[in-house]
Amino acid sequence: MRTTNGVCKYCGQMRIVQVSEDKEYTQEDLDRIAESECDCDIASMMRKRNEAYGNLEGMLDERFPDDSIDEKEKHIKKLLLAAGKEMSQMYIDAIGLTSGKEKFSLSLTQKLTFKLKITNTETEVQET
Repeated sequence: MRTTNGVCKYCGQMRIVQVSEDKEYTQEDLDRIAESECDCDIASMMRKRNEAYGNLEGMLDERFPDDSIDEKEKHIKKLLLAAGKEMSQMYIDAIGLTSGKEKFSLSLTQKLTFKLKITNTETEVQET
């Protein structure tokens, strides 16, 4: 291991980071490592947001297992994952999708957990 410096992009603090001797690192790599280790409020919050995104991936893998979903469900899963990534990076707050008779609503709560709501909008109509 060798010691070098990286800068947290959130607070600007220079941090000493330990890296492998066997690998070459760009300054961007070193800064990313510094961010991952920084204890500033924003870096800590972003780590929690990224962890929440990892949990979302697991939740969607359970709901939409790749080996047993159709093409439409694959696209829905892909869109929800993309939206979740944007939410974890603070670009959007929530998204709603409608596909056929199902509505999907995804949001990131204040507790930094993802909430996925799936509603079947099938309406029963009776005629006499």
